Amino acid sequence: MLRPHVGVRGYSGPIVFGVVKRGDDVMLLPARQTTRVKSIVELRDGATAERDYAFAPMSVTLTLDGEIDSVDECVEAILAQIGPGIRLP
Repeated sequence: MLRPHVGVRGYSGPIVFGVVKRGDDVMLLPARQTTRVKSIVELRDGATAERDYAFAPMSVTLTLDGEIDSVDECVEAILAQIGPGIRLP
């Protein structure tokens, strides 16, 4: 998790599979908390750029809407494209 300034939380890492878009519903794992992607930021050539979407194997920072329940320090993955075909153990 990154906190560039008060009120902003960013979760950084690679997109492992598929596509994530601004406005997508996502699930934080292992807490299984759902939220929405507020913005997608990519660092390119030393400068940041906001994107409408990102895809594998890009490394990006996602900022999320709303409050995140005390899972700040234990997010292991963010699952996008959640839907009826996705089953979690």
